[in-house]
Amino acid sequence: MQSLQRIETGFNAEQVLTAEFRLPAVKYDDNLKIRQFMRTALERLRAAPGVVSAAYVGAVPLSGNYDNVPYLAQGQTDIAPDKAPRSLFTTISNQYFRTMQIPVLAGRDFQADDVMGSEPVAIVNKIFADKAWPGETAVGKTVRLQLQPALTVRIVGVVGAIKQYTLTEETQPQLYASHEQNIGIFTSVVMRTAGDPNAMSRALHDAIWSVDRDQPIWKVRSLQSLVDRDLSSTRVSVSIISAFALLALLLGTIGVYGVMSFAVQLRSREMGIRMALGARTTQVLSLIMRSGLEVVTIALIIGVAGAMAAGKFVQSRLYNIGPSDPATMLGVPLLLGAVALLACWLPARRAARVDPAVTLRGE
Repeated sequence: MQSLQRIETGFNAEQVLTAEFRLPAVKYDDNLKIRQFMRTALERLRAAPGVVSAAYVGAVPLSGNYDNVPYLAQGQTDIAPDKAPRSLFTTISNQYFRTMQIPVLAGRDFQADDVMGSEPVAIVNKIFADKAWPGETAVGKTVRLQLQPALTVRIVGVVGAIKQYTLTEETQPQLYASHEQNIGIFTSVVMRTAGDPNAMSRALHDAIWSVDRDQPIWKVRSLQSLVDRDLSSTRVSVSIISAFALLALLLGTIGVYGVMSFAVQLRSREMGIRMALGARTTQVLSLIMRSGLEVVTIALIIGVAGAMAAGKFVQSRLYNIGPSDPATMLGVPLLLGAVALLACWLPARRAARVDPAVTLRGE
């Protein structure tokens, strides 16, 4: 859980509000109407009080929406689409990277002149660039997206990689196409706000409804809530497992202490005889501790071996940590071993302080 909470998502989820909408195809039946709505709505979103920046994106990270396409990078051998490498694919407007605070590593963001009719352009993440052109500059290269029909785009920028589908996924190649050059009736909005993003829900509705009062808007939620949702199932599992683990550790500690303490008490007569015959207190304590240590060592070896063997059953619940995690495999045995040795030492010390004659008389 600690590893999950430290995951680099690649974006800043704080103070970002998201929403989705789809324009009615009957009402917006040509690209001109769609483009006019999209431009006007985005302008009004950006002008709303409390909005720092806003942008369109086809698939909001961690929303469950995503798409991928086969592609052929410049310099690669032509292959069939079913065998071609694939990349996450989404359309975005300019200011998307600013809004999400995704760093632009090379090149530029989309500009106002990246519109339908101009050269098709795209931006890729660093994973895509390194995979397609290792050791080379990606900006200026071309990529053929094996769609129907195929589309060739020129790379104008490289950005940082983000978690698109889940927090635990391996970061994947991703290509961003210009929203203006790939206009459609479905899109999502991301809006960075100056304050609480949930308080800006009304402003978002008002901006879009000022263009078309009948336009439905759904899934209005903060980006942080999507991050939290992705962690929620793990958080519940961790809470339950932690409670049972602490209970097991407590019962194990009590059980080890009780058994070892009882075993030492059974040797009280032996200790009394040894001390009556001249053995020193330190010698008796050392003998008892050595005997206890032998039992504890054997038990811990068996326990650690069993834990490592059973670790495969919890592998699916672990992130960025192995079932034979050294800290766990050392920490728990050291704790139980210390408890066992303490259980040997305390009753042995008490027995060693008693007059041997008293001990023998009691026996």
